[in-house]
Amino acid sequence: MFIAENGLISIAGGKLTAFRKMAQKIIDRIESKEKSFGVCKTDQILLIGSIDSGADGYGMLNAKLATYKSKFTNNKNLLRLVNSYGNKSFDMMEKATDDESLVFEEIDYCIKNESLEHLADYYSRRSGKILFAAENLIKNHKNLLAHFTNRKGLSVTQISKEEKLFEQLKKETLVNL
Repeated sequence: MFIAENGLISIAGGKLTAFRKMAQKIIDRIESKEKSFGVCKTDQILLIGSIDSGADGYGMLNAKLATYKSKFTNNKNLLRLVNSYGNKSFDMMEKATDDESLVFEEIDYCIKNESLEHLADYYSRRSGKILFAAENLIKNHKNLLAHFTNRKGLSVTQISKEEKLFEQLKKETLVNL
């Protein structure tokens, strides 16, 4: 957090996990000068996909996750989904019939709720698959691109751009593949 001489407050960096603390510091700073906002209450607002706050909420998510572990083979992916999307991940798990269709459900969720514009963004920023499951991703890219193309109604030119973005991502990220 940077405060200019004229009082402008600027924030930079940080991850989603730090947003609440940054918001609290900013509101507390403004409140100490203005006295019109009251005490920061962001710690009482549940993030989207939350069931409850703190350890209780996380425990409830894990308990609910246990009911889906027999339906899918990739339990690490299930945990990643819960950690990324919270309670919303269970909607994806409910609609999916297997691990592959679960990936399609996640892509659909990202298109609808997170403004996913390019598949390369899903591979790198949303799922981390380019870093943690690169071989599987490369093997399944054509199927994922076909699904993405269908959902987004991509033209031939747009499909070509998606392929170029994927090749660029591989070149920038992967060393041995």
